[in-house]
Order: sequence, then structure tokens, then C-alpha cells
Amino acid sequence: EEYGLDPDCFGMLGDSAGGHLPHITSFTANHPEFVEFGDENVSDCVQAIVSTFGVTLVDTEEMDKSFAESGITKRVFGVPSVDLHSDVFGSNRYLHRVTSPVYYVSGSIPPVLFLHGMADAIFPYQQSLSLHEKIENICGEGRSELVLYESHTQEDIMFNGKDGIPSDLCGTAGSFFDKYLK
Repeated sequence: EEYGLDPDCFGMLGDSAGGHLPHITSFTANHPEFVEFGDENVSDCVQAIVSTFGVTLVDTEEMDKSFAESGITKRVFGVPSVDLHSDVFGSNRYLHRVTSPVYYVSGSIPPVLFLHGMADAIFPYQQSLSLHEKIENICGEGRSELVLYESHTQEDIMFNGKDGIPSDLCGTAGSFFDKYLK
């Protein structure tokens, strides 16, 4: 009330590791095991999410398989990386599972828009593709939209804009949010 916000009209957008946040936040809404971290008097539901090259399955072996299938060398900030994902995510299989949005897909998740470059060398595009397919299998067609960009990476101007020029992402995400939040 203080800020004039409608709790039934929230969307989330994130990219890369931040693309993980809209998924895990919205997919775990109303899960009793997570209630203790919020305010039980305020809904933790989100009505639409946009994930740009986000992490959906925290599993370094699966990521490595995806990179191998694509013929893409895992790189971070232009530097070949063999250990980034294991350094960040560690080897705790339980932690991988409870932090992977793919395991929380249910009929109650909000509409999702995935945007992912197929040349992404940080998080493979198969992350978005696999979760999109799982959502469609569980929730039916239309709950999830997937846009793959053949040669784009996370550093691409298409995603980030340049010299004050907004990226195409702004229009695509804005249209998606207009569709579900207006």
C-alpha cells in the first residue's frame, strides 16, 4: 500500500546467474519448505518471468555435456574456463538439486520467457531449451516461450545495448510483461 504496488501483478527479469533468480523465486512460491524465509502475510507468487541466458540446472557435468554437444569452449569474460562452474557451484549434489529450478516445475508456475544465445560460452543454451520443454510437457503449450539467437553470446549488444541505445531485450521483455501484467 505504501508504494502503490499490486501484489498480484509482479514480474521478474534476470540474466546469467541472475536469470536463475526469477525461476527459483517463482517456481518455489507457496512451497512450505521456503515459507520461513518470507513473510507469511504477503504472497510470494510472481505472475510472469523473463530469463535471459539463466541457469536452470545447477549441474556442472550436464553443462559440460551441453558445451561438448555444441562444440563451444566454456569461457568466462573471454578466458577459457575449466573450473568456473565447479568453483561456483561446488560438488555438493544435494545443493545442486535444491537450487535447480528444473526440479520445481509444476502446474502453478507463471508464464516464462526464455532468451538465450546459442553461442553462449558461460551457460549453455540447452539450459533454457530443456526447462522450456519440461514446462511445456507439464503445463501445456503456451506457458513458456523460448527465443534462441543463433550466434549471440552474453556479451552481445543485442542483450546489453550500447552507447545509450536500449537492447532488443527491452522490447521483447516489455511486450511479454505487457501481455501478462497489464
